[in-house]
Amino acid sequence: MQPVQLARRDPPVSLVHRGQLVAILENGDYVARVQLAKANLAEREAALFQQILMPGYRHRTPETRQKLVETIAELTRLTDELKRHLLNRAVADVFEDVV
Repeated sequence: MQPVQLARRDPPVSLVHRGQLVAILENGDYVARVQLAKANLAEREAALFQQILMPGYRHRTPETRQKLVETIAELTRLTDELKRHLLNRAVADVFEDVV
């Protein structure tokens, strides 16, 4: 599988903005909301993986199981990459006058 190519944006962030970001992230309410959102996202991703991989899971041969492990690792890598790109793009769109 080829990695998904999205528009790359690595906006510069000044030291002042980084300090403000750290202050926001240290807020306990924000951290709790982010953790809950990430937990919900992980559950949805697991459900998607289950739909994709369940037919292979039913075959209990060692070869099929090894292919399943490799596919899970690849799907995990791809979804991590996609999330990183989507977050960068969304932040740049929201804060286009800042970053």
